Order: sequence, then C-alpha cells, then structure tokens
Amino acid sequence: MRKGFAAFFLLLLLVTLPIVLVIDTSPAVRELSSAQLQQADRIPTLIGQLKAFTANSSRPQQITLNKAQIDSLSALIARARSGWFSSVALSPTAAELTLSLPIADSGLFFNARASVQSGNGLTLDNVKVGDLPIPASLARWLLVKIGDRVVNLDISERLLNRVEKVITTDNAITITLAPVADLLAELKSRPTQLDEDSEQFRRLTTHYLTFLGQQPRPAPEDATLTYLRALFGHVAQQSQGEDAALHNQAATMAMAIFAGSQHFSRFIGGVEQPVLANAKSPLPLQFANRHDLFLHFIFSAAIEILSDHQVTYAIGEFKELMDRNMSGSGFSFADLAADLTGSKFARCLASPDYAPELQQRLPVLFNEQALFPRIDDLPEGMHEDEFQQKIGGVDSPVYRQLTEQIQQRIDALLLFTAPTSNMIPLC
Repeated sequence: MRKGFAAFFLLLLLVTLPIVLVIDTSPAVRELSSAQLQQADRIPTLIGQLKAFTANSSRPQQITLNKAQIDSLSALIARARSGWFSSVALSPTAAELTLSLPIADSGLFFNARASVQSGNGLTLDNVKVGDLPIPASLARWLLVKIGDRVVNLDISERLLNRVEKVITTDNAITITLAPVADLLAELKSRPTQLDEDSEQFRRLTTHYLTFLGQQPRPAPEDATLTYLRALFGHVAQQSQGEDAALHNQAATMAMAIFAGSQHFSRFIGGVEQPVLANAKSPLPLQFANRHDLFLHFIFSAAIEILSDHQVTYAIGEFKELMDRNMSGSGFSFADLAADLTGSKFARCLASPDYAPELQQRLPVLFNEQALFPRIDDLPEGMHEDEFQQKIGGVDSPVYRQLTEQIQQRIDALLLFTAPTSNMIPLC
C-alpha cells in the first residue's frame, strides 16, 4: 500500500513539476506599449529593407533592425494582443529575447527567454520557459516545427540554415542571409489546403466577386453606394438566415478584392485568374470624396474578417503613427475613423444576431452618412513634432478623447442603430 502511494506521488510530481516550473505568477516584461509605439515612424525604413530583400533574394542579403524598430514592433504586438509583451535587450555579444503571455484569465503567465549569440550562423543559448531550462537543440526543433505548421510547408530548417551571420551591437542587430529565392518560390507556389468551411468561403467570395465584375459602370458621385446596394441586395437573395453571416463576410471580402487590392485573394486560398481579370472596379470608390478613406474602410473590414477587432485597430493605429515622419502623409484621425468604421462594418455583418438585419438595410442605404461618420473636423496631417505637441501619446487624454468621439459617431450611424431606439447601437 505504501509503495503504491509512493509510486502515485512520484508520478504526480513528475507530471506537475514541469507545469509548475514553466508557469509564473507575474509577467517577465512590463513595458508600456504607448512609449514603444511612438517609434512607429522608424518602420518604413525596415519595410524598404524587406522589399529590397525579396527583390534581390537570389543574392546574399543583410537585414538590420535598430532598437527603435524592434521596440515599435514589440509595441504593435502588445497593442494587437492585450497582455502579450516582448522585449529585446541588445549587446555586442547577444540579443536577449523575452516574451510574456497571459494564460487566459488565470492571473498566471507564460514567460520565455532566449539569447541569440552574435557570430556565425544562428546560435540559440540560455533558453528558459519559466524556470525550466530548455536545451538549445530542443528549442530549435520546436521553432522549426512551429514554423512549418504556420506556413504549411517543410521549410523552416532550411531557412534557419541560410542564416550565415548574426551581428549584434548595443543599438542594432544585423542578420546576413544566403540566397533564399528558392525558398520564397516554394512559399508562393505551395498548394493551399482548405478545410470545408474555408473552401465554402472561397467559393462564395468568388461568386460575389464575379457578380461585382458584371455590374454596369456606376455614376462616379454615387459609385460606392451603388455597388454596396447591388452587392448586398444579391447577398440577401442568395443566403438563408442561418448562413447570413458567412455570406456577408464573403461579400465584404469580394468588395475588398474588387475595389481595394487583389492581393486579398491570396488569403482565402486564391481566386481563379479569369475571375480576377474581370473583377476590378472601373473607378476609385470614395467616402467623403476621398479614395484613401474608402481604402482604409475596406482594408480594415477585410483584416477584421481575417483576424479580429483588436488586431485591426492596432494595425490602423500603427499605420497612422508611421505616417507621422516627414516622408509620410502625417497622422490622420480621419483615416483612423475610416479604419474603425470598416472594422465595425465587418464585425456587425458577421454577427449571427444582426447579419440578416444588415443584409436588408444595406440595399436601401439612402446616403453615405448612414454608413460613414463625419470626419471634417478631425485633425489630420500631423507629423511627429506636431503630433507630440498637440496630442501627446496614444495613451494621452487628448488621444483617448478623440478616439472616443470617433467611436461614438460610428456607433450612432443609422446602419448600426436599432430603428426604434434613441440611437442605441444595434451591434
């Protein structure tokens, strides 16, 4: 009896000890995302590097990230995923990476740490999950498996092997890569394996995209509403009550491909080239007489469908912060309003409770003001110095007041309010 109890206790200890070691009661990183997010206007330089990297991938390449860019990317993650904090400490010998993730609403945290050593190849060291040390070889194996699963292709090990050198300083990290053109070609040409729901979404999107391509050219001054009325009138005829949300999402994605960017077709498993060739808006659609506002709206709606609300908000906000540098258009609260409106548009259309109702409302929209908020009094074109002087940071009272005002205007739009209520939001 005693031996049996001892064996059970030992087994219980072996099972629970690793769990206890990898879970912490506090996050290892407590950075304020607003402070880091102010560095967003350093990112266009990195984007330029990445574009050059893909264009010249048949040759050895170097990618350099400075501390400001790394901090800004960390802030974007924290903004998009509440509670996800990361930090990178740089020195001439290594880059020390730390990641903290909350475990649901338990008050517990998953903390991971690792060092990337400065030198030849990609060398991991000092890997720990919580208080549990992880062999570098096991950490690399896990990294490969996770990477392969994400891209659905056996490619991560080969990519890691293309890292020829990692050089760190106090302020930057430079990665030298051997040619990767063959790996990028594999990624682009890999077959897309869709589950049944995803394949249905792709088929519906293709159907609505074909429908849009068959519509007569509308009058420029009313083009946006003309397309929306026709599209969702057709959607209401095609869908049944229980699948209204799926049809709404597919129609919204079709509009994003038709009048925004055909690149969105890649995210749904691809659309046949003949369909794409015949499905492109013959004129730029607009909100408030501006094409850029429509693009913000429809891109945010598409991103909402592909991700979730918090990610959409973070990307829109991050883009505006990038625009503060002198080569950009400046921070625009009007653009942010368009982002938030597009996000709510997609979110409400996907709601099982309101999807059928909105299907009926969209075909009878009588003017743009029912769908898009007033933006004429919102600050725009602010570069970094002016933004700091007038607004402060993304956690400042002025910033919060403006974003709350924008959200109130969106919530009060007729499309989103109950018809018998005193402007109470429908969704």
